Amino acid sequence: MRTSTSPTVDIISWHELRPTSLQTYRSSYASFRALEKQLGISPLPIAVNEYGNRRDLSCPGQLVQWIAMFEETKVHADLAYWDIACNYADNTVRNGMPNGSWWLLRWYGAMTGHTVLVLPPAPGTIDTLSGLASLDTGKRQARVIVANPAGGAARVALTGIDPGLFGERVRVLVQAASWTGYDGSALPPLDLAATEYPVAGGQVTVDLDAMDPMTAYQLIASPATGAPQPVITPPWTAQYLAADATLTGCAVNKQGSAADPQGYAAAGGADVGPIGQPGSRVEFGVTVPHTGRYLLCVYYGNQTEDIAQQIMRIDDRPWSFVTYPPTLNWGFRSHQDLYASLGAGPHVITFGVSEPGIGTAKGQVTLNALKLAYAPTAVPGVTHPATHYPSVYADLSGGAAVAYAHGSGPAGYVTAPAGSRVGFVVQADHDGYHRMSVAGSGGNARLLVGGTDPGTGTTRPFGKDIIVYLHAGINRIEWAPAGQAAVIDSLDVIPDAASDAAWAVTYAAAAPGNVLSGTAAAAGNPRAYGGQHVGWIGNGADSTLTFTGVSVPRSGTYRVILSYACNDRAGSDNYNANLISRGFTVSTSAGPQLTAYARNTYSWNQFNTRELTVRLAAGENTITFGNPAAYAPDIDKITVAPAVLP
Repeated sequence: MRTSTSPTVDIISWHELRPTSLQTYRSSYASFRALEKQLGISPLPIAVNEYGNRRDLSCPGQLVQWIAMFEETKVHADLAYWDIACNYADNTVRNGMPNGSWWLLRWYGAMTGHTVLVLPPAPGTIDTLSGLASLDTGKRQARVIVANPAGGAARVALTGIDPGLFGERVRVLVQAASWTGYDGSALPPLDLAATEYPVAGGQVTVDLDAMDPMTAYQLIASPATGAPQPVITPPWTAQYLAADATLTGCAVNKQGSAADPQGYAAAGGADVGPIGQPGSRVEFGVTVPHTGRYLLCVYYGNQTEDIAQQIMRIDDRPWSFVTYPPTLNWGFRSHQDLYASLGAGPHVITFGVSEPGIGTAKGQVTLNALKLAYAPTAVPGVTHPATHYPSVYADLSGGAAVAYAHGSGPAGYVTAPAGSRVGFVVQADHDGYHRMSVAGSGGNARLLVGGTDPGTGTTRPFGKDIIVYLHAGINRIEWAPAGQAAVIDSLDVIPDAASDAAWAVTYAAAAPGNVLSGTAAAAGNPRAYGGQHVGWIGNGADSTLTFTGVSVPRSGTYRVILSYACNDRAGSDNYNANLISRGFTVSTSAGPQLTAYARNTYSWNQFNTRELTVRLAAGENTITFGNPAAYAPDIDKITVAPAVLP
């Protein structure tokens, strides 16, 4: 509100923080617009400054109904801040890694053109089938996002399809973005199907079978190219709830629901814990269809502020320890990924605390679910990030346009004039080198990573691979054709372990040659690199850690991957957990000083990574960490690598 001699209202704002908002919001919105009309006030912009319950956050299947409701009424709306800062309202994990709901918001942000009418079967009902859709006539693409928190199958009818825009056949790509917990990283959405449909009476109908209540689904419709469609066979998966397992010495706890909206999201609405007695057991009875390797994804919570353990065995095999990094609290779920070879048929997978033959696990966790996926090899979206990114789904600017000529690739291609940009959202599951290859034709192109040139010089010709160091999580990759127009079909991104081994060099913080000044000191830590870290850095300009002997072959831009731990917490009487992210400065002998922040790791024994970009000179360099105003995080190592290889 702006105050002057004649007060003027610029915007109207309110909260929508109850499950019943899904029933009452539309009528509240209509009532407010009616009141404006009655008072002769022109419609004001509306900002719902907080929406959603704790059980909704991080959960793609829950959030679609909220987003659809606000998009329908064209208001601005912000997710509620229920838990901690620095994770974008429970949508990101650690430093720059997405969870399942991040991908839902990415889908929403990628919608271009205009929204179109969506007719759900029961609008204004809590936890029911809902969705939103857009049509971009320039791209000749329609996008639909849909979810069904009640579960079950659904039929999506795409109506009013203009044959002059789409032709007589359309291609529909179906993807799924699954819940991975508040603190559990998510791989890119899984492709479920890519199918060409004939348009009949301006309509195409797509059946979604057995929709998972916590998953969001995206449909992208575009003109069919007539090219053979890739065979997409989603891997076999199954979910087993801890609350339905055979339990000994532990109990079932109800979690977030419409009746308990401030409870945390959990598969099946319940978890099991505490699991702390010597004889505690959680026995999952599972059945798998094939003999081979399986991904076992264990959904858990760990509030101990340390790395916790359980013992686990499959059938009558020997027990082994499973370790669980800390999470914010018992309900703030993450997942621990394990692999096991299983024979086709039934098995019993048991988690426990103690057994004479192996000993007693340290700490404890709550268990929510066990998800199994058949993964004899790498499966994009299940065990590994995507490696293939079609350009027709990229972010386009500067005149880049989509084309669907007969005989092109399955999805089409992009024509990109000089000066345009084709932007891809690329996920890396680890800090390291990745080989990038652009399928297409044209002259040269400039590569941008995160909006900046990583040191490629001027341009590179299409068709020539480029090897770039990416940080774990989301990386924005853009190609900008230079000199002449280009045709871009797709981007392929493949991890390059050989380049990691050849070019990325790790330096221990406690190495004898490093300089520790002021209060900075090395200390033992079994979880740290080499068993030691350096702490008490900062809280004064004279307390610094300087890495010496950082040798590089040429001057240029380098990635420094900082491995650190910090767990400062500020007391408060409110409902938020006030974690502190420690700030620090970093300077090199060849570049200016920069300031950065290290997100809280929930434990002094949990070391996460944070990417930094610095300038180094050919030969030996120093890299100094400090903080004149407060303590910097504990540091156990850095990894230094050229941003791009020659």
